[in-house]
Amino acid sequence: MNEAAASIPWSPLPEAVARVARHLGCTPEAAELQIISNGKSDRIKARGVIEGQSVPLQIVGEGKGSWSKTHGVIESRPVSLLPAAWNGTINLTAATIKPPGVPYEITNIELCFIDLVAAGLLPEPTEKVCWSVEEAVAYWVKGVPLLWGAWQMAGASPAEIEQAEIDLGELISAGMVPAWGWHPLERRRKRIPSDHFRVEMIARKEVLPVSVTRLLKVVVHIDGTVGISPLSRTADYIGPRWERIEVDSAALRQARLRSAEPKPAPPSTLAVSKLTLMVPPVEAPLAPPSAQEPTPTTPKTLPNTPEMILSALGIRGFQQEAIAKAVVEHKLDLPEDLKPADLRDTIRKLQTAKARARGDTPPNPPGWDACDHFVKAVRAYRAKP
Repeated sequence: MNEAAASIPWSPLPEAVARVARHLGCTPEAAELQIISNGKSDRIKARGVIEGQSVPLQIVGEGKGSWSKTHGVIESRPVSLLPAAWNGTINLTAATIKPPGVPYEITNIELCFIDLVAAGLLPEPTEKVCWSVEEAVAYWVKGVPLLWGAWQMAGASPAEIEQAEIDLGELISAGMVPAWGWHPLERRRKRIPSDHFRVEMIARKEVLPVSVTRLLKVVVHIDGTVGISPLSRTADYIGPRWERIEVDSAALRQARLRSAEPKPAPPSTLAVSKLTLMVPPVEAPLAPPSAQEPTPTTPKTLPNTPEMILSALGIRGFQQEAIAKAVVEHKLDLPEDLKPADLRDTIRKLQTAKARARGDTPPNPPGWDACDHFVKAVRAYRAKP
């Protein structure tokens, strides 16, 4: 992809058709059909202008508060095309579309450049080992790592950008996506420790009621800096003010693929970060199983002391011991689909709550690698006959 072709976030329809035809090596008619097909499936965002649309207007009457009806003209009203508009009459040369069932046509049709790339109709950017945050956010939202100048949030909403910044911070914090940046004090580029993105790096100036849906989080801003979201006048990020942050492109690709996988149905019991507290059920008389219905199997139960758990799983180490103690102390049930990040997050929350109740500083939770090793050991233990 050359720089000239990747410098405009919106491409006029005739120009887009010509570019697609060159890239695919097909006729303009075939390229147009490809664009229309992707437009109907909402894979390509488009925008245009409604010229001189005659519409009914409602005008407030003076004095009596009554309404009178009249007609007027709205000049050059910009609009975004819905997928159904692609079923209308399309004039490629004039770059117009007349959607079905409406008395007007949409002119100056432009297509979202990043969507054309994501749909495979234009070439992708050159592969790189690391992406800037601009490219990482574009990839997380649209599937294509473009710099801001070539994207400028075309086809995306501010809410999607904000959520992408939060997701990137959480991925770095969980150790799933390595990140590098410029350390302002050491004046050099280095690997960013994952704990710099934990909630413990946020210091509150005063205690205020906190909305559960808007908890403060450490995020990576699209300008390549670190901060908190949502912005707050009563809290500060106390870690190093990292700049020019970059992330591992291969790891982010894998994380995006995992995020697109279908999520398992949530358990019916109360959970803490997908881990349920084991509550002894009320036993009821059970009828003997019939010959047609096999007896359901339950996961093998872990021993009831940390030492015996480590011995049964064949693992050791102070982080593994901390995990085993948390499992026993808080009676954590470990589901079959347990993920290391969920285990780590749950232990961190439990440790933090316990430390705050005592007035102590929360300890560092076990690392993602340690949690991953523990989860794999539990699965191997349960798989044994």
